[in-house]
Amino acid sequence: MTDKRGILLVLGLLAVTATAAGCGGSGNDLDQFVGTWMYTQSQGVLSCQGQTDQMGMLGNSMQWGLGVSSHDLVDLTPSLFDAGTQCFYQFDVKDKVATIVPAQTCNFGDGLGGLVEEDPSAWTFTLTSATTADEMFMTTIATTCTLTGTATLKKVSASN
Repeated sequence: MTDKRGILLVLGLLAVTATAAGCGGSGNDLDQFVGTWMYTQSQGVLSCQGQTDQMGMLGNSMQWGLGVSSHDLVDLTPSLFDAGTQCFYQFDVKDKVATIVPAQTCNFGDGLGGLVEEDPSAWTFTLTSATTADEMFMTTIATTCTLTGTATLKKVSASN
């Protein structure tokens, strides 16, 4: 005779395993984020103490990959200031919004042989459809400058 409690226990464990493996439960479909996104509109403002604000575009594209630790996504885009540097910032996703994990910094070259630290204080990437998104961020550069940005992006590739 089959033990019903054993069957229920096995079914319960399968449900928990499927949820933990991303087969339901969280509402986060990370594949919607992963891939290459092109900027369709962007505006960045660099404000440094004692200097006139500088405005410009944020670049051509942004790349998302799946996170490898306890965080959902990783930004694979080369630094806006130093194309030879990738900061690999980690993001967590809730519903359609990826939010940077706090307390991350990155160092990149200043073009003169030194290093400059970037310290993002806020950054969100919000899906507005299956192929469009809005981005907003604020980061401190070299402790004396602030870079803020807003952008609209379009997904052009589902993988990196």
